[in-house]
Amino acid sequence: MNLQLSRAALVAILLIAVSMTSLTYGTLEAVNYSSYWDARSKLSSTADRLHVETDSASGNVTIQMTVSATNPTVYSGMIVRYFEVRLYFVKLASNQSLFSGDTSGDLIDLVTQDHPPVGDTLGPNAKVTTVLTLQLSSSRSAAFNAFYSPNPNQVYGQVNVRAVVDSFLDTVVGPEVVQSYKTIVVT
Repeated sequence: MNLQLSRAALVAILLIAVSMTSLTYGTLEAVNYSSYWDARSKLSSTADRLHVETDSASGNVTIQMTVSATNPTVYSGMIVRYFEVRLYFVKLASNQSLFSGDTSGDLIDLVTQDHPPVGDTLGPNAKVTTVLTLQLSSSRSAAFNAFYSPNPNQVYGQVNVRAVVDSFLDTVVGPEVVQSYKTIVVT
């Protein structure tokens, strides 16, 4: 059985197939964008780990902070632009703090703008994690070692993490800035 279709019938079938594909794509994108505001309101950021190392030869301190941003929704279309971290140290059960911003410039700032930008896609039900590293100056290293050494189990970091997240509406509403505060153990 030889089935032959006219040129008009082939064009009609092709147009129907293209229309159905476009309709499916448009519907899927509309469903995705309908969850945009929910995703924007449920974004979160956090400090996952605070690690401090002291070089035995020089006494210089290196701080490594693992931070993350999480999208707990089904929305796809966000990108983590960068993280900002503000950090100081406290001793539990006392009023002592170090780099707490009491004097100008004391607060430690870790910003991924100073490092390669994150630029990772924050997909549906996903988490983007990065490690920020900062080498303290000699004077700050000495201050940290003096603060930390007597009672290392009592020293915690007070961390403010900000994740700046881009989406398709940035030109209209600006990027979403997600902020969290946490007291985290120093390892």
